Order: sequence, then structure tokens, then C-alpha cells
Amino acid sequence: MYKKWLGALAALILAGFVFWFFIQGGGAGNQDASFPAPNFTLPDLSGKGISLSQFKGKVVFLDFWATWCDACREEIPDLIRLYQEKNSKGLVVLGVSVDALGKSVVQPFVNQAQIPYPVVIAGDHVPAGYDISGLPTAFLIDKNGIVRHEYIGAVSYEDVVKDINSLL
Repeated sequence: MYKKWLGALAALILAGFVFWFFIQGGGAGNQDASFPAPNFTLPDLSGKGISLSQFKGKVVFLDFWATWCDACREEIPDLIRLYQEKNSKGLVVLGVSVDALGKSVVQPFVNQAQIPYPVVIAGDHVPAGYDISGLPTAFLIDKNGIVRHEYIGAVSYEDVVKDINSLL
């Protein structure tokens, strides 16, 4: 009886570790993709609705993240750098927070981190059509609204700038 209980406990611990590993960005990878980016409209921090479709004609780096995610917080300085260097050339960085507590935790974090790019609140419901298996997860969308790359786990400036430059 104890062997079954220990086996079940070990399986539970392993499952928890795998979940933690992916949610912290341990499953990082860059995958080529080619599918239409599903549109959505979500509120920004002022409550104004932002639609992905309003950025057609621009390259969009769509970043799904949360304030409690260490890997998400670690990549933000590089996302700020991308925004600052590439926004005038047609890049939109759009942060999608999946924090269940929404604006109450996201707004103070955005202020403290001095995030200059738009951030919208999805809460704990990822928009339909985006298969998120861990955080952070980002999608690079071309000027025609086609997802060209998916990044699972934290990204650095160096990881994505070549892909972005090829689409600008």
C-alpha cells in the first residue's frame, strides 16, 4: 500500500516540476510558424479596447506574460530595448498580461518597470486561437497579420532581432 502511495506522490511531484519548468520559461524555443494571427480586443490599462487588427501593416511582437512569472520579468528590459529601437521602423510590442488579478497587479508593475509599450489585460483567459503552454510565450506577426515565429520561454534581444529585422 505504501509503494502505491509513494508512486502516486512521486508522479505528482514530477508533474508539478514539469509544470513549474514550463511556466518559468524552461521550455524555451523558437519555432517557425505560418498561420493567421487570431484577432482579439482586450482592455489596456486605461480601459480602452485594443484590437490586434488595428496594427495591420506593422510587425507585431505579441508577448503573453504575467507579473508572477520570473522569466517574464527577466525579458522585459530586452522587450523595452526592442520597442525603443524598432518602434519608429514599424515594430509594435504588445504585452498581454494573463494575471488573474488584472490591472490591480499589472499597473504597479508596468509603472515600476517603466514599460513604454502598450499592455492589455487578458486576465486568466488567453484569447482564442493562441495555444499557450507556458509563460512567457510570444508570437512574431508580419505586416499582413500572419504569425511567422513563436517563442516559448524568455527571449533576449539577440534571440529575436534578426527575425524582426527580416519582417520590417
